[in-house]
Amino acid sequence: MKTLRSHLFFLLLLFPAFLLAQEEDNNGYLFPDFMQGTVLFKNGGVEPAMLNYNYITRLMLLKNDKGQMLEFSDLSSIVAIDIDNRVFIKGKNNAFFEQVSAGNGYYYIQWFGKIVSQEKAGAYGTYSSTSAVTTYSTINADNKVIQLKLGERVKTEKNCKFYLKVNDSFKNFDSARTLGKLFKGHEAEIEKFVAEQKIDFSKASDIERMVVFCEKFAN
Repeated sequence: MKTLRSHLFFLLLLFPAFLLAQEEDNNGYLFPDFMQGTVLFKNGGVEPAMLNYNYITRLMLLKNDKGQMLEFSDLSSIVAIDIDNRVFIKGKNNAFFEQVSAGNGYYYIQWFGKIVSQEKAGAYGTYSSTSAVTTYSTINADNKVIQLKLGERVKTEKNCKFYLKVNDSFKNFDSARTLGKLFKGHEAEIEKFVAEQKIDFSKASDIERMVVFCEKFAN
């Protein structure tokens, strides 16, 4: 019977998933560095690993003891990943959603982003801005991993969408109207709460208040 470690090993592609703009803090990683975490399997197994999530490629990455960044090639046996006590649940099409506590339940965040600018290394370690997109090398065969040339760093724009989990499916909401669709018959109450509380659907603190309010409507 395979050990959990060998199980995890065979879930990884044995090639580096490079994002080489390491000098810039804002390089597309959700965490400032690869953090100690755990991979939770459907069979109940738990495996420790150094993990990070890149919101540009939307890939969960692992760093091995040789310092290589590896991409999971098969996520079918994985249920969730815990990174520094933040839990990421796997949804359809291998998408990851961060699970956040709110009242007696949860809401979920899907992180994503884009590269908005890049800088090339100049003399004496300085960097100069450039808008030339052609300096990026091609992405891999799966159209996922962006590889930058050495001596470059990037600035990224991080965004997110908020979800509730309904019947094992993740449902996006970004307004009183879309949230009302998830709680049929309570649309007017939700609209009133949003107006009175001045809910901003781009703020996690307001999302938490909104989710706690809607708990009473859940079956």
